[in-house]
Amino acid sequence: MSNSFTIFEEDLSETEQKVPALNLIVTTLYTLTCFGADNFETLVSNAISYSNKLLKKNMQCEAATLASHLYYCDF
Repeated sequence: MSNSFTIFEEDLSETEQKVPALNLIVTTLYTLTCFGADNFETLVSNAISYSNKLLKKNMQCEAATLASHLYYCDF
């Protein structure tokens, strides 16, 4: 998962590419059950912070809404 966040930060330059990539990261995190509570919370915090760093407000809202589902999943 840390590699996916690194790729998200360094290799994706256009905002239109970042939203689907963040969607994939969030859905993958939602389905994984191999992390402990502390590690999972760190990954969720990273996903939320990356969604807030998007340039366009409508994309920020979409990504933050999607990432907020991670607070309600069973890990």
